[in-house]
Amino acid sequence: MDTQVMLENLAAAVTGLTDAHQKLADMLAAPDRADSGASLDEVIIAIREGHARLEEAELHRQSWLAAQPNNSSSNESNLLQDMHQALTAIDRAECTNHLASWLALQPLISELDQRTREHQMVIARLGLFIQERVNLLTNAADGSDIAVYAASGKTSAPADRRRSLGDA
Repeated sequence: MDTQVMLENLAAAVTGLTDAHQKLADMLAAPDRADSGASLDEVIIAIREGHARLEEAELHRQSWLAAQPNNSSSNESNLLQDMHQALTAIDRAECTNHLASWLALQPLISELDQRTREHQMVIARLGLFIQERVNLLTNAADGSDIAVYAASGKTSAPADRRRSLGDA
């Protein structure tokens, strides 16, 4: 695979995924929109597709890197250094500037990583919130374990609210 094509594919995948995460961040910041259900579906689909494109671009980058001469390192900590060395060697041999493209992509990759982590935390919190509500609704059939919160913040057992035949 050509170096320029590999870098362009990687940049397009990172940019597309970052844009999708930005749309999700905008939606989370303004959840009152009327079209939020359909838009959320579109954003989630775009994020899934973006992750697939990024995975494919990363596989191409790894295969490109493995095909470069003098690349014997398999340690993950040396991957960035190997990429730097390989691009430097190509830039010298071909009078290109691929290393600058790679270095310009690094802040965007860091931003994408941060946004992804933030959104994973938000989704985890939403999952816990939903699970609490589901548990409350599904376990509420037996009134013995339900506590009512008082104004003081302490819990107390609910009053007996069952009706008798005399109430009818």
